[in-house]
Amino acid sequence: MALAARYTASAYDVVGGDWYDLILLPSGRVSIVLGDVAGHGLAAASVTAQLRHALRAHLLRDRGPGAALQALNELVAMLLPGEMATAIVAELNPNTGHVAVANAGHLPVLLSAAEGARYLDEERGPALGLIDAAGYGETRVQLTGQDRLVLYSDGLVERRHTDLQDALDRLRAAAERSGVEPDGLLDGLLAALDPPNDDDVTLVGIGLT
Repeated sequence: MALAARYTASAYDVVGGDWYDLILLPSGRVSIVLGDVAGHGLAAASVTAQLRHALRAHLLRDRGPGAALQALNELVAMLLPGEMATAIVAELNPNTGHVAVANAGHLPVLLSAAEGARYLDEERGPALGLIDAAGYGETRVQLTGQDRLVLYSDGLVERRHTDLQDALDRLRAAAERSGVEPDGLLDGLLAALDPPNDDDVTLVGIGLT
Protein backbone atom coordinates (compact mmCIF):
# COMPACT_ATOMS: atom_id res chain seq x y z
CA MET A 1 0.00 0.00 0.00
CA ALA A 2 1.24 3.50 -0.86
CA LEU A 3 0.34 6.30 1.53
CA ALA A 4 1.07 10.03 1.84
CA ALA A 5 -0.33 12.78 4.07
CA ARG A 6 -0.09 16.55 4.33
CA TYR A 7 -1.25 18.77 7.20
CA THR A 8 -1.07 22.55 7.54
CA ALA A 9 -2.47 24.23 10.64
CA SER A 10 -4.44 27.46 10.55
CA ALA A 11 -2.28 30.54 11.06
CA TYR A 12 -4.73 31.73 13.71
CA ASP A 13 -4.70 28.71 16.04
CA VAL A 14 -1.98 26.49 17.47
CA VAL A 15 -4.30 23.47 17.30
CA GLY A 16 -7.39 22.78 15.23
CA GLY A 17 -10.17 20.34 14.53
CA ASP A 18 -8.72 18.27 11.67
CA TRP A 19 -7.40 14.78 12.25
CA TYR A 20 -6.38 11.75 10.22
CA ASP A 21 -5.61 8.21 11.24
CA LEU A 22 -4.48 4.84 9.89
CA ILE A 23 -5.71 1.69 11.63
CA LEU A 24 -4.64 -1.87 10.85
CA LEU A 25 -7.69 -4.07 11.43
CA PRO A 26 -7.77 -7.66 12.74
CA SER A 27 -8.91 -8.84 9.29
CA GLY A 28 -5.78 -7.42 7.64
CA ARG A 29 -7.70 -4.56 6.04
CA VAL A 30 -6.64 -0.98 6.71
CA SER A 31 -8.92 1.91 7.68
CA ILE A 32 -7.87 5.39 6.58
CA VAL A 33 -9.74 8.14 8.44
CA LEU A 34 -10.04 11.88 7.98
CA GLY A 35 -12.22 13.98 10.26
CA ASP A 36 -12.99 17.60 11.01
CA VAL A 37 -14.53 18.97 14.22
CA ALA A 38 -16.37 22.28 13.95
CA GLY A 39 -14.42 25.16 15.46
CA HIS A 40 -10.79 25.84 16.28
CA GLY A 41 -8.50 26.10 19.26
CA LEU A 42 -8.22 24.00 22.39
CA ALA A 43 -11.95 23.28 22.65
CA ALA A 44 -12.04 21.76 19.15
CA ALA A 45 -8.79 19.89 19.78
CA SER A 46 -10.27 18.29 22.91
CA VAL A 47 -13.31 17.02 21.01
CA THR A 48 -11.05 15.89 18.16
CA ALA A 49 -9.02 13.69 20.51
CA GLN A 50 -12.15 12.08 21.92
CA LEU A 51 -13.63 11.35 18.49
CA ARG A 52 -10.36 10.04 17.11
CA HIS A 53 -9.91 7.49 19.89
CA ALA A 54 -13.58 6.50 19.91
CA LEU A 55 -13.66 5.94 16.15
CA ARG A 56 -10.47 3.91 16.33
CA ALA A 57 -12.06 1.65 18.96
CA HIS A 58 -15.20 1.15 16.85
CA LEU A 59 -13.19 0.44 13.69
CA LEU A 60 -11.13 -2.20 15.50
CA ARG A 61 -14.35 -4.16 16.03
CA ASP A 62 -13.98 -4.78 12.26
CA ARG A 63 -17.67 -4.47 11.37
CA GLY A 64 -17.10 -2.05 8.50
CA PRO A 65 -16.76 1.72 8.19
CA GLY A 66 -20.52 2.38 8.08
CA ALA A 67 -21.14 0.58 11.36
CA ALA A 68 -18.22 2.40 12.99
CA LEU A 69 -19.55 5.82 11.98
CA GLN A 70 -23.02 4.89 13.19
CA ALA A 71 -21.63 3.94 16.60
CA LEU A 72 -19.59 7.17 16.72
CA ASN A 73 -22.66 9.25 15.88
CA GLU A 74 -24.55 7.66 18.76
CA LEU A 75 -21.66 8.46 21.11
CA VAL A 76 -21.61 12.12 20.01
CA ALA A 77 -25.35 12.41 20.57
CA MET A 78 -25.11 10.94 24.09
CA LEU A 79 -21.84 12.34 25.42
CA LEU A 80 -21.08 15.45 23.35
CA PRO A 81 -24.42 17.21 22.77
CA GLY A 82 -24.08 20.38 20.78
CA GLU A 83 -20.87 19.28 19.08
CA MET A 84 -20.71 18.66 15.35
CA ALA A 85 -18.07 16.96 13.22
CA THR A 86 -17.62 15.30 9.87
CA ALA A 87 -15.61 12.17 9.16
CA ILE A 88 -14.87 9.85 6.29
CA VAL A 89 -13.45 6.33 6.41
CA ALA A 90 -11.93 4.40 3.51
CA GLU A 91 -11.35 0.75 4.35
CA LEU A 92 -8.85 -0.89 2.00
CA ASN A 93 -8.00 -4.54 1.50
CA PRO A 94 -4.32 -4.27 0.43
CA ASN A 95 -4.36 -7.76 -1.09
CA THR A 96 -7.34 -7.25 -3.41
CA GLY A 97 -7.61 -3.48 -3.83
CA HIS A 98 -11.23 -3.55 -2.64
CA VAL A 99 -12.29 -0.35 -0.85
CA ALA A 100 -15.42 0.48 1.17
CA VAL A 101 -16.01 4.18 1.89
CA ALA A 102 -18.43 5.55 4.50
CA ASN A 103 -19.06 9.27 4.80
CA ALA A 104 -20.53 11.24 7.73
CA GLY A 105 -21.19 14.67 6.25
CA HIS A 106 -17.67 15.06 4.87
CA LEU A 107 -16.58 16.17 1.41
CA PRO A 108 -16.46 13.19 -0.97
CA VAL A 109 -13.37 11.06 -1.57
CA LEU A 110 -11.64 11.80 -4.86
CA LEU A 111 -10.74 8.78 -7.01
CA SER A 112 -7.90 9.50 -9.43
CA ALA A 113 -7.66 6.82 -12.11
CA ALA A 114 -6.08 6.39 -15.51
CA GLU A 115 -9.35 7.28 -17.25
CA GLY A 116 -9.83 10.46 -15.19
CA ALA A 117 -10.85 11.61 -11.73
CA ARG A 118 -14.26 11.46 -10.08
CA TYR A 119 -15.87 11.86 -6.67
CA LEU A 120 -17.32 8.98 -4.68
CA ASP A 121 -20.44 10.71 -3.35
CA GLU A 122 -23.14 8.06 -3.71
CA GLU A 123 -23.53 7.24 0.00
CA ARG A 124 -22.99 10.46 1.94
CA GLY A 125 -24.68 10.39 5.36
CA PRO A 126 -25.31 13.20 7.85
CA ALA A 127 -22.60 14.85 9.90
CA LEU A 128 -21.85 13.43 13.34
CA GLY A 129 -24.00 14.92 16.08
CA LEU A 130 -26.31 16.66 13.63
CA ILE A 131 -29.26 14.26 13.67
CA ASP A 132 -30.11 10.76 14.84
CA ALA A 133 -28.88 9.00 11.70
CA ALA A 134 -30.59 5.76 10.68
CA GLY A 135 -27.31 4.42 9.35
CA TYR A 136 -24.35 5.12 7.09
CA GLY A 137 -24.12 3.40 3.73
CA GLU A 138 -20.91 2.32 2.03
CA THR A 139 -19.61 3.06 -1.45
CA ARG A 140 -17.49 0.22 -2.83
CA VAL A 141 -14.80 0.51 -5.48
CA GLN A 142 -11.97 -1.63 -6.79
CA LEU A 143 -8.51 -0.07 -7.01
CA THR A 144 -6.27 -1.33 -9.79
CA GLY A 145 -2.90 -0.28 -11.15
CA GLN A 146 -2.26 3.40 -10.48
CA ASP A 147 -5.68 4.25 -9.02
CA ARG A 148 -5.41 6.62 -6.06
CA LEU A 149 -7.86 7.84 -3.43
CA VAL A 150 -7.58 11.31 -1.90
CA LEU A 151 -9.25 12.28 1.38
CA TYR A 152 -9.14 16.00 2.23
CA SER A 153 -10.58 18.54 4.65
CA ASP A 154 -12.71 21.55 3.76
CA GLY A 155 -9.78 23.91 4.29
CA LEU A 156 -8.44 22.78 0.92
CA VAL A 157 -11.46 23.86 -1.12
CA GLU A 158 -13.69 26.24 0.84
CA ARG A 159 -13.21 29.98 0.30
CA ARG A 160 -15.21 33.02 1.31
CA HIS A 161 -17.33 34.34 -1.58
CA THR A 162 -16.33 31.40 -3.79
CA ASP A 163 -18.57 28.63 -5.08
CA LEU A 164 -17.65 25.26 -3.56
CA GLN A 165 -18.51 23.36 -6.74
CA ASP A 166 -16.03 25.45 -8.71
CA ALA A 167 -13.31 24.53 -6.21
CA LEU A 168 -14.21 20.84 -6.40
CA ASP A 169 -14.05 21.02 -10.20
CA ARG A 170 -10.58 22.58 -9.93
CA LEU A 171 -9.51 19.83 -7.53
CA ARG A 172 -10.68 17.10 -9.88
CA ALA A 173 -8.92 18.73 -12.84
CA ALA A 174 -5.72 19.11 -10.82
CA ALA A 175 -5.78 15.41 -9.94
CA GLU A 176 -5.79 14.56 -13.63
CA ARG A 177 -2.66 16.68 -14.16
CA SER A 178 -0.69 15.65 -11.07
CA GLY A 179 1.66 12.74 -10.46
CA VAL A 180 0.41 9.22 -9.85
CA GLU A 181 2.36 8.53 -6.70
CA PRO A 182 0.54 9.73 -3.56
CA ASP A 183 3.32 12.17 -2.59
CA GLY A 184 3.40 13.84 -5.98
CA LEU A 185 -0.37 13.80 -6.26
CA LEU A 186 -0.89 15.61 -2.95
CA ASP A 187 1.80 18.18 -3.71
CA GLY A 188 0.18 18.86 -7.07
CA LEU A 189 -3.24 19.33 -5.51
CA LEU A 190 -1.90 21.74 -2.89
CA ALA A 191 -0.08 23.77 -5.54
CA ALA A 192 -3.16 23.95 -7.76
CA LEU A 193 -5.66 24.89 -5.03
CA ASP A 194 -3.23 27.13 -3.08
CA PRO A 195 -5.43 27.19 0.06
CA PRO A 196 -5.34 30.25 2.33
CA ASN A 197 -3.94 29.94 5.84
CA ASP A 198 -7.18 30.72 7.69
CA ASP A 199 -8.17 27.08 8.21
CA ASP A 200 -6.54 23.70 8.80
CA VAL A 201 -5.76 21.82 5.58
CA THR A 202 -5.37 18.04 5.62
CA LEU A 203 -4.92 15.59 2.74
CA VAL A 204 -4.32 11.85 2.69
CA GLY A 205 -3.54 9.91 -0.48
CA ILE A 206 -3.63 6.12 -0.74
CA GLY A 207 -3.17 3.50 -3.41
CA LEU A 208 -1.74 0.10 -4.15
CA THR A 209 1.98 -0.43 -4.62
